[in-house]
Amino acid sequence: MDIIGNRGEPRLLYRAIRRALEGDGRDTAAAIAFYAFFALFPLLLVAMSTAGFMFDSMTAQARLSEILDRSLPGSAELVTRHVEAVVDARGALGVIGVIGLIWSASAAMGAAGRAVNRSLGVQHGTSAFKAKLQHLSLTALVSLGLSASLLLSSISEVLAAGDFPMLRRIGLETGLVGRFAGFLTAAFLAFGTFAVLYRTLPRLPVKWHEVLPGAIVATILFEVSKAGFLLYLTVAADYEAVYGSLSAIIVLMIWLVVCAWVFVVGAEYNSVRRSAFTEP
Repeated sequence: MDIIGNRGEPRLLYRAIRRALEGDGRDTAAAIAFYAFFALFPLLLVAMSTAGFMFDSMTAQARLSEILDRSLPGSAELVTRHVEAVVDARGALGVIGVIGLIWSASAAMGAAGRAVNRSLGVQHGTSAFKAKLQHLSLTALVSLGLSASLLLSSISEVLAAGDFPMLRRIGLETGLVGRFAGFLTAAFLAFGTFAVLYRTLPRLPVKWHEVLPGAIVATILFEVSKAGFLLYLTVAADYEAVYGSLSAIIVLMIWLVVCAWVFVVGAEYNSVRRSAFTEP
């Protein structure tokens, strides 16, 4: 196997990034971000409703706030405040309410599916009923993943508050385990989401080993982009001076575009690897 020439991993990553920066790639990322903006609140409400089986409402809201702080730099407070306001006003969601929210959030899965299939060069479509059923199932799965992350966040808080004499003996802070567990929770949720979407959205047969490299690349880019975006907001950007009370929404939209572009890069990376390693 040639690992230096056209099939070297750095070269493949460069090709994937270049394809994601082309006109179609940018437009696709913008479309995903648009639908993700309208899907975000329904997804979080469904996750909150599911988490209600594990926590009381206040605990679930606290765990959600922690997850959003790590995932939505610059706009977590806005999203958390609105989700909490809706939960306080409407109370627990019934089954019909949960189904309705999943239905409204599933459009983002359609945009993500079009991005993955575009990267693979898949032109043929599938029936509208089958596609919608798949998108609804994936949306529900992502919601369950968010609920599970709330549980993991609660466990990491227990670790952060715990007393670990062995850590003190080697000079580490007691809360380091909890903070590291929180980081792993966010990274694992991102990796799992990317991997499942790359595996299930293509309209052609793909195997897990073909999609895991793209999921790893997307997860790393997501974490690096998050740190860079937060630094950018802290040092360079002053959206509040331009947009006033709308600044948090603008920041959220920009961050969703960045996340969507990361998703496209991962899909393109899987595509270029698939082409490179199947060529004679």
